[in-house]
Amino acid sequence: MRKLCLLLLLIPWPLFAQSVQPVSRSQCVWRAGDDPVWSSPSLDDSAWLPAEQFRGDIPRFWVRCQTQLDHLRSVQDQAIQVRFPGAYQLFLNGELLSTYGSLANGFASNNFVRDIPLPAISPAQPVHIALRLAERPPGFGSYLGVGWPELTLGESALLEALRGQIVISNVQQVLLYVAISCIVGIIGFLQFGLFYYDRTRRDLLWLGLYCVVLLVLRLNALAHYALVDYPGRVQQALFLVGNILSMPLELIFFFALVGRRVPRIFWLLVLCYQAESLVRLLVWFSPPDLAFHITRATSSIDRMTLVAGTLAGLAPAVAFWPWNLIAARMRPLAVCCFLWGAADATWFSVQALSRVQVYASVFFEVRALLTAASILCLLGLLFRQQRQITEERAQLGGELRAAREIQRILAPDRLPTAPGLAIEVAFRPMRDVGGDFYLCRVLENGCQRILVGDVSGKGAAAAMTAALLIGGAEDHDAFSPTELLAHLDRVLRDSGVGGFATCLCADLASDGSVVLANAGHLPPYCRGQEIPVPPDLPLGITSGSSYSEFTFHLDAGNSLTFISDGVVEARNESGELFGFDRARELSSNSAEEIARTAERFGQQDDITVLTLTCAPVLARVV
Repeated sequence: MRKLCLLLLLIPWPLFAQSVQPVSRSQCVWRAGDDPVWSSPSLDDSAWLPAEQFRGDIPRFWVRCQTQLDHLRSVQDQAIQVRFPGAYQLFLNGELLSTYGSLANGFASNNFVRDIPLPAISPAQPVHIALRLAERPPGFGSYLGVGWPELTLGESALLEALRGQIVISNVQQVLLYVAISCIVGIIGFLQFGLFYYDRTRRDLLWLGLYCVVLLVLRLNALAHYALVDYPGRVQQALFLVGNILSMPLELIFFFALVGRRVPRIFWLLVLCYQAESLVRLLVWFSPPDLAFHITRATSSIDRMTLVAGTLAGLAPAVAFWPWNLIAARMRPLAVCCFLWGAADATWFSVQALSRVQVYASVFFEVRALLTAASILCLLGLLFRQQRQITEERAQLGGELRAAREIQRILAPDRLPTAPGLAIEVAFRPMRDVGGDFYLCRVLENGCQRILVGDVSGKGAAAAMTAALLIGGAEDHDAFSPTELLAHLDRVLRDSGVGGFATCLCADLASDGSVVLANAGHLPPYCRGQEIPVPPDLPLGITSGSSYSEFTFHLDAGNSLTFISDGVVEARNESGELFGFDRARELSSNSAEEIARTAERFGQQDDITVLTLTCAPVLARVV
């Protein structure tokens, strides 16, 4: 490209004018149809039409021109430059000189300004040029299409320089937009990195995808303007994909930014907007004759597409409605989105109004710059927002460490165990921390106390309430099970944290007698059967709650199995509950096996299983 620019500057323009000879349209005639005989230089073409009467909707036609090379007497390396976006065959004095593209379907390369070397021709000899052409309707993103073939004769080097001049002139029209789009696209790729580390920020994903699509569209346009030699179908396919994806990604981003779904009315607008793309897709796979027929029959769809695009520009206003309730941190983002949507709506409305088409290029520049500026501001604001979120999560990390300390209190590794007993416990919180809790104590009279409970809710809030109840049970070993539950009921109600908790307290004496008090918790199992402990109200439900005692005897070698409702409420993919029957059948197994089976079935809540075995063995801790 640099050599071409220098060549253009160094060429003496009088010499340039003498060494380059355009073929005037007045020297050419044309005829619709296709007949190979029309390449003959002796053909009588007096009935053919002049170039001034050419129509741009002819799929197959011939052009014949007659000229002389008077101005090229001193030129040794002669060539002819053809500028035509479709397929063609070039005949010189009846001989096939070059073939470009496919005459069967009209597709050709994006590089449609081509220099073709000429054989040695006497300047005094008339030159008969015939072009057999097949073109298609303007495809996706065809900005430079011309219906009439432009022919220029001259020295090969000068024609190459002329082509370079065309490329430079074309590229200057989009260079600024491409440069801005490259910046936007690179930052868009960074959005993918942010989304990778924070999968909850789907707005970053959608904006990143939009930026990449915008980059591909602009680079494709740059290649088109620069006459890069790649298949025209590739150029049209890239534009098609970008046109189909751009609007949905834009709408999804606007509504994802505020955590809302895209309303159905906007999906209807997307379908209307994509109607033109669907027609173009049908045209793409059709032969040239049918392609022009489809284009003429569906010309009214363009207006519908522009109206849909105008209405879709209102998406930011709908996404952030009601505007007076926009949070302070979201207002800069909302302003950028409003500007973005307004640029789109203005552009499509200008396109729809034929009276202002003369200003279309101005509005295109304004829209491109305003859209790029809005996206860059959005990216900057989102980066800043993500940094704030990272700082907040760092603080949350400290809170989670505190929560894990709470969890250590709720589910201790070492369990005080009375002689002659064995205790096994398995704890599976649904989240990092849970609301299930248990407490083991050896009382002064030698009894083994077991306290098992489940706070309503999940996560850190439930864990804090559970820690509150465990703290309330400290230094109250002298209380009976019923007195302890009544005390914990008052602690929960007086705390004001809300919610409720089920709880079961059992004291096992050395002679095997067991005293139970139950505040709405699941009763324990013994020898595969549920012990019929009458449940009283859970803790924190009402003031003045009283609790009753239930006494029974645990024989040597038998076990008590305490479970939380996370076991029976486990649910598989088909929605089936684990249920009480399965829990009863597994109640004689170890705590670890029961918990693991319920977890594999489909955990929905915190799972706690504690077994107390009356046997002359050392207590083992799990």
